[in-house]
Amino acid sequence: MSQTSIIFWRNSDLGRVLTGELISDFGSQIGDLALPIFAATALDASAGQMASLLSAEYVPRIVIGLAAAGWIDRVRRRPVLIGSNLARFIALSLVAFAAWQQVLTVEHLYIVAILMAGLDVLFASTFAAYVPTLVPMTMLTAANGARASSSAAASVLGPALAGALISIVGAPAAIASDGLSFLASVVALASVRTTESRRHPQLSVTSPVEAILQGWHALLREPTLRAFAATAFTANFFYRVIMAVYVLYLTRDLGLSAATVGLIFGFGGGAGVLVGSLLAAPVARAFGTGRSMIAAHLLFGLLGLPLALSSFSPRYAAALVFASEFLQLAVNAVYMVNRTSVEQALSPPDMRGRIQSSRSVFHAVAGILGLTFGGLLGTAVSPAAAIVVGVLGGLTSFICLLFSPLRNLHELPG
Repeated sequence: MSQTSIIFWRNSDLGRVLTGELISDFGSQIGDLALPIFAATALDASAGQMASLLSAEYVPRIVIGLAAAGWIDRVRRRPVLIGSNLARFIALSLVAFAAWQQVLTVEHLYIVAILMAGLDVLFASTFAAYVPTLVPMTMLTAANGARASSSAAASVLGPALAGALISIVGAPAAIASDGLSFLASVVALASVRTTESRRHPQLSVTSPVEAILQGWHALLREPTLRAFAATAFTANFFYRVIMAVYVLYLTRDLGLSAATVGLIFGFGGGAGVLVGSLLAAPVARAFGTGRSMIAAHLLFGLLGLPLALSSFSPRYAAALVFASEFLQLAVNAVYMVNRTSVEQALSPPDMRGRIQSSRSVFHAVAGILGLTFGGLLGTAVSPAAAIVVGVLGGLTSFICLLFSPLRNLHELPG
């Protein structure tokens, strides 16, 4: 029996939480594709507007990331998770209603993107700090692998279903299903029996500003965490250069239908994440945690080349995009599962929330810069040019890992 199976059988709380997240992730895969496709087709958004729509998601990631660092370790984390998902349900329900009434505009989507991104970073930072309270340290990689696997399983069918829903019943139904899925996570989190200890902020911090500074100091002081942050900044910048025009590139430049894009994202990217997340722990045991992560990130950059070539080979474009989507996200899942586990192991329990929030700010800043550059490049030259630049730049992101202590890390730190 695998470690993942053991976790589900022996830890019913984690099993319930992951089941709720599976349903929520399934809905999010639908909504995440429905909104940009609706903007690109029904609202006829330009390359600049598409980039701005994605960029709008990153402003609150910085603000909320900094604010959360000041108090996230002071409170119990489960109520924060429940409240975040309730708010996301309400927001998406309103969006679906506006789309159904045909009064939804790109400007409305900017507002929704800002709100959803703020709630997302709050939930993600809190969830990463919450998981170690449900499992022992020795099971962290398996727990994170199970979380990634459940998310990937949803992403296999989610985008394909999104494309079908948009084609058959329209965007409002797809967006509404995303909103409803968050209620499943709320129910699952509310049913957890494991008691979470109350935080004692007076033992470690005296003010929110000091808490924020402590999070940044802990992130940048530890060599491995610092390498993770630098790698994430570089990779996220160039990845967002691509994402700024990705849907536009697929639907307009390559002429792919919404259903085809959904299949690429689902059976390409989603299946890739599923395979990679299942292999993450075995690969780390076989080749060593550090070396596996460095190799996975190097391969992630190299396997983006088929995507760049798709603009030069229209006849094989769909196949090249599909191959790149599957292979890149498979090796990235190997990296991300192990990175999350190493990050959690190296972070003191009472600092995990602050460190996660600080890291999210790095991601957000890189995302805004990348999306802005990608949108400008896509408008001034072409979406294909932004794709090529993003792929070539992403090849450099593994360098910070190569010169970090990861080279000598064979197993998860105790």
